[in-house]
Amino acid sequence: MKVYLQFYQKGVISNDLIPACGDRAVIRLDARQKSWRWHKIAQVEGIKRKYPAYSIIQGDHLLAAESKTGNIYKVAPARTAYSNSCGGFKRCET
Repeated sequence: MKVYLQFYQKGVISNDLIPACGDRAVIRLDARQKSWRWHKIAQVEGIKRKYPAYSIIQGDHLLAAESKTGNIYKVAPARTAYSNSCGGFKRCET
């Protein structure tokens, strides 16, 4: 079983979430990792790629992959913090 991360974008006409297209819209994840790690990767990549939402899909190959839960998760906005937790008082992404 393979695990993929599918990003969503807002539609132009209806402003609803629709599956994004292109090579940056899907990421293959390591199925051996825990699901909390998949969500962490999704948040980081979603911020980088400027997508508002994602879902985690599973299947034998990408065309047959589907969501087990049907959930679409929002990408949290990037936050910056000044703290000692990232090795001294410097700016770090949290």
